[in-house]
Amino acid sequence: MPIPSLIKGTVLLYNCLLSIKKFLNTITKCFLIKSVEKMYDFIIRDRVEAELNR
Repeated sequence: MPIPSLIKGTVLLYNCLLSIKKFLNTITKCFLIKSVEKMYDFIIRDRVEAELNR
């Protein structure tokens, strides 16, 4: 009996780790997208100001 429950436990742990990994990937993607957007905003603002200051 202990062996099937051990397998079940391992599978549960694996699934848990997979969902944690997915969650972290999602957070990372969102963070990267936000950072890139901020960077682009900054670059565009700089260019616009440079054009206006000419």
